[in-house]
Amino acid sequence: MYKKTPMIQFGKNTIESGIKAVEYLQEAWDQEITLPPEYADYHCRLDKLEQLLRQQKGVDFTTMVMTAPVDEWEDTLERELQSSTRSDFIQRNYTKARQALIEARGHAVNSAILYDHVIAQIDVEGAVAAFTEAALTLGENVNDIEKAVDQAPAAAAEFRSQGRKLWKLHQLLPTSYSVNGTQLTHPAAVYLNVADIEPLIRDMSLQRMAHKGYQYGDDLQHRHGAIKMAVENKFTTGTTSEGLTEVAQGKHPDLTLDIATTLEQAQARTCALGAVGRVQRINDKPADASSGHTPAGLSTERHTKGTNKAS
Repeated sequence: MYKKTPMIQFGKNTIESGIKAVEYLQEAWDQEITLPPEYADYHCRLDKLEQLLRQQKGVDFTTMVMTAPVDEWEDTLERELQSSTRSDFIQRNYTKARQALIEARGHAVNSAILYDHVIAQIDVEGAVAAFTEAALTLGENVNDIEKAVDQAPAAAAEFRSQGRKLWKLHQLLPTSYSVNGTQLTHPAAVYLNVADIEPLIRDMSLQRMAHKGYQYGDDLQHRHGAIKMAVENKFTTGTTSEGLTEVAQGKHPDLTLDIATTLEQAQARTCALGAVGRVQRINDKPADASSGHTPAGLSTERHTKGTNKAS
């Protein structure tokens, strides 16, 4: 009976973010990973705010008139008036100030600040090199832990260890942030460098019955398709382990395992990945103002399977 090979997994597919992601990476990398200084600053300010609130204690008026010397009442009341005004001001503004500090602290671990700060602390280049060497050493046995351990125990241990380090780096990505107005970062862009590949061009001025203007062959079309399939199927929740392994073993020729060292670099890669598989239309006819058609010049279209073949 056919036994299906289990998919490679470096751990549970739980979604972590912010501090939780850093805690996971700290364990996987077996080193201390600091949070951005902005986080520590806002955390310190929150502690100070709580301390201010706790310190607002005044003199009980009844106790004063019952026990304090009469000639001290005026001075005591003057001090209490100043203290009461200060206390009232703090308490009126406490809730709003606390919420602002909490939001600012949260933003510090859900923005470009976190990704760049953490990546700078860990040796991603060394981890990629060690992971790649181990994956190549194990070959097809990489899918079978028992065979992998029998074949090369040191490589098997290194494969798992380095794989866990790389596996959740994409969870450092902010969930609601963009750099220079670009789209949110694709998780695959954290891991993959895409080879320079010619664009798919369609010259609209050559649209005729026998010639639809496509200026690329099946080989280029298939390369674009293979990249799209790898990114969309191998770098989603539940498949990242498999994707990392396949790229490390060279099973996707146009993709290289290379960790983006800044969020801005990952954003640029996201744009590059977005261009893959998209047909660039040139020499479009001028648009009819009332038709809503694409304006003249360069536009794009998605290449769908089974259609738009080159002539």
